[in-house]
Amino acid sequence: MRKFSTILTLCLVLFAVAFAALANAAPAQAQSILPGEGCAIVQSRLFAGGQGAVTPGVPNNIRNSASIYGAVIGRIPANGVFNVISGPNCLQGVTWWQINYNGIVGWTAEAQNGTYYTVPYPSGQNQCGSLPPVFYAGQQGYVLPGLPNVLRSQPWRGAGSAIIGNIPAGGVFTVITGPQCGSGITWWQVNYNGAIGWTGQDGNGQYWVNPYNGQQDAVCGTLAPSLSVGQWGYVLPGLPNALRTAPAQGSGSYVVGSIPGGAHVWVLEGPACGSGMRWWRVDYNGQQGWTSEGQGSTYWVVPAGF
Repeated sequence: MRKFSTILTLCLVLFAVAFAALANAAPAQAQSILPGEGCAIVQSRLFAGGQGAVTPGVPNNIRNSASIYGAVIGRIPANGVFNVISGPNCLQGVTWWQINYNGIVGWTAEAQNGTYYTVPYPSGQNQCGSLPPVFYAGQQGYVLPGLPNVLRSQPWRGAGSAIIGNIPAGGVFTVITGPQCGSGITWWQVNYNGAIGWTGQDGNGQYWVNPYNGQQDAVCGTLAPSLSVGQWGYVLPGLPNALRTAPAQGSGSYVVGSIPGGAHVWVLEGPACGSGMRWWRVDYNGQQGWTSEGQGSTYWVVPAGF
């Protein structure tokens, strides 16, 4: 009986010591996920409790879930300001935030493949150019024929932004980061022959630069490419876009289908030039072919604003 009592006492002492150790132990740390980690972009710029604004160009859809398959319950127009509730959620290569726009609560896309559809507000958003951004970090670009593009120390004109160089017409540069808004211009930080600075994308409704894909081809027409491989595109409402077997019109390029206005497509390849237009090979509901981005000064397909 005494032996059993001694064992019981020893067990109780050991239990008390173990309990005290657990009580004094530091709580386990939850695994932290940085905003935007694993999403479509390197870093999310929105945050819960803040505000955002849609970039100039295409409106952003509001969906009932953080997915391109979520039902559209509203739209935020270009430059429209909304309240950020929570996020980000990452799905289908898109960075999503739950937002409130004029009482409509749902999910809208911040970015995809380095292209921002929304930015923090206020942040000079309304001082951007009127044309949609055409670059992403790591991409190359070139200055269109005409005047050179200025390289500045900051993404605006005037005081505090010194001119540090020029990129001549035809000069090829590498995009580091962007876009940033200032002085009515969309700016990108670039590296041109070792000189790093900010250069303007457009002004007064005219592009000054183009993405560079190994050629500076004038037969693509006057529109700068706005799509990117591995990105969703959106056929603007109106007439359907033809799907063709080759990036051109006429002999040797046959129509294999059509994409109705308002439909989304997945960009597989491009751009290619033909018949005075820029073409992209896309997938629409499992059917693949080449479709034209636009003609003259009119876009038919633009980056999707989810």
